[in-house]
Amino acid sequence: AAAPMPVEVVTPTLVFASLDGQRTTASLRDNFYVTLQVPQASYAGYQYAVEPLTVRLSLSEQSPAGVVSGIYNASTSGTLLTQAVIGKDRASTDVLYVARPEKAGSYRVSAEIAGVGSGQSEVQTVAAAEQGLRLHQAYDHPKVVVGKGLRSYAWELRVQRLVNGQVSNGADEVTVNLRCVAESVCRVPATVTIPAGSSEAAVPVTGVDVGSTQIEASAPGFAQGHITAETVTPRLVFVSGLPDALKVGQAYRDVRVHAEVPGASYSGSYLAAAQAISVTFTSAVPSAATVASPGIWREGSWLSDGVALTGTAPGTTSITASAPGFSPVTSGVITINP
Repeated sequence: AAAPMPVEVVTPTLVFASLDGQRTTASLRDNFYVTLQVPQASYAGYQYAVEPLTVRLSLSEQSPAGVVSGIYNASTSGTLLTQAVIGKDRASTDVLYVARPEKAGSYRVSAEIAGVGSGQSEVQTVAAAEQGLRLHQAYDHPKVVVGKGLRSYAWELRVQRLVNGQVSNGADEVTVNLRCVAESVCRVPATVTIPAGSSEAAVPVTGVDVGSTQIEASAPGFAQGHITAETVTPRLVFVSGLPDALKVGQAYRDVRVHAEVPGASYSGSYLAAAQAISVTFTSAVPSAATVASPGIWREGSWLSDGVALTGTAPGTTSITASAPGFSPVTSGVITINP
């Protein structure tokens, strides 16, 4: 038997999705979209326009006047908008962008669809931006540690943009001036750039000589940042793969070393030679096996070139690698079989 189902048509509600709520004068454009929801429907946000709907946009209740200048269709540049469209079979507009704030204050975003309804966002507040810089060591260690004669892994140290005390993306590119207070201990680039829309940039550090100092970061209009830097004696480490045994006349041609830096967060990860390094390889029993020496560790590389270990007579030996300014390393026992 047929049964009636009551149907009620109601006015949909305009909802402003993804607005930040709290911004600063250093903020990027604020991305948001306008969507329709149907009160009391089980799937309130999943009802779609049967034909395109024009949404008139404005910024209202600005206090003081001119807090933000308008709404755009792109995160940078783009076109200033006074309206957007909810397309056929869609429930929301494309992403829209409220302009970067020009002063501290507050405002609302307003929208109206003729014949459907209108709405306002919650109040959006804008605080004056007090900006600063922070030199941040990976894993929040209190100091950055680098090996003598080495350049640190890219993200061992980074300079971060602070806005009102919090690490934050900013609308402007920032050129940061850097210096090691004692250049006899370490070196850093004269400047690095935090890109617009980003919160940080990597700071490579080169260890010059064993000791401790500070690295300072500064930029006009920003509070200065600083961190303790320590240069230590690095250790040589054989790259994995050394053989436990060879036969007489057999050669292993890939004897290489890289470095470990005690105390660094990335203690053995891609630590580059600051300049070419000569690595001396010696065999404990040259009559059993010989090793080519010296080897070259090229500037900018994280490991030395390979040299050959050649078995010459039955017996056992081990290999030691040494270089100026590094703690040496000795391999395990290598057996030379007939």
